[in-house]
Amino acid sequence: MASLHSKLRILLLFFSLAILAMLLYVSDVTRVFAIISGANPYYVFPALLISFSLMPVRVFRWKVLLEKIRIHVPFRKLFPTYMAGMFVSNLTPGKVGEPIKSYLLKKTAGVSISKSLPSVFMEKIFDVFSTVTLSFMGIALVTLPEKVGTIILPIIFLYVFAVTAALYVSARKDRIYFISRKMLRLFGWLPFVRRLDKPLESFAEKFNASLLRYKDARVSLKNFMLSMFLWAAEGVILYLCFLAVGIEIDALVVISFFSIAVLIGVTSLLPGGLGSSEVVMVLLFTATYALPIPVVTAAVFMARFFSFWVNVITGALCMGSLKLRLG
Repeated sequence: MASLHSKLRILLLFFSLAILAMLLYVSDVTRVFAIISGANPYYVFPALLISFSLMPVRVFRWKVLLEKIRIHVPFRKLFPTYMAGMFVSNLTPGKVGEPIKSYLLKKTAGVSISKSLPSVFMEKIFDVFSTVTLSFMGIALVTLPEKVGTIILPIIFLYVFAVTAALYVSARKDRIYFISRKMLRLFGWLPFVRRLDKPLESFAEKFNASLLRYKDARVSLKNFMLSMFLWAAEGVILYLCFLAVGIEIDALVVISFFSIAVLIGVTSLLPGGLGSSEVVMVLLFTATYALPIPVVTAAVFMARFFSFWVNVITGALCMGSLKLRLG
């Protein structure tokens, strides 16, 4: 089974790269790279700086979530653990590899997976909630082409339903217990889940006990604001990349379209939304503003390098460091 999933991940990664290659071909690859090489460094360097600056903010957000469930890990130890987990997550379909963060935390800090896993779950809840909010903010500012709206709006409402369902489930312990058991069985194909030496019932019970601690409104508000800041900043990276290639669009619209592309990218089940997110961004901006495809593609590729590939490279280095340290 593990071998089958490995082959599936490789296949999806190749499919993502094929989509990117096709997008470059349609956009005229020579012209795209010419535009990138001529990008204004006055905007490029701040975009890169924001990309690196967001890494410790993400780790801080996780630290806040962990401390709420009485898990105290030094930031210096948490940073490589989080980034390594983010690296694995970005290479799995629909980011289903997120629980690897809990596994790595167990290896680096001795924290049980069942105790820390709710923090990973809540992190994704806040991510979805914030990106959906940002998506609606931008849509209110522009008139989307009818065909674009009929595709995007149902997906956004699907996420709204998912967030509502998650909040409904978290309102009562018996619901959390039922869903957590389903989730653990869903992730049963992951090697570290299969190797758990404790019964599923005990694992789920600890998971529930930790999850119930997140009913604190102050912690929820703090994490929601941090998540909004993170995803808005990711959109600002794209905004700066547009400015770097000579295109000026309302920053709120750019942030909104970026959030929409991220949501659709996750539903595509491609690793990190790679390929699908880029295509959606290009379609949104060219359909809404009738912008030249090569210029938009150049800006999107630059932004995705800063917001996706920089994190992947950093995470890979952290994973290598952890492997050397843990043997």
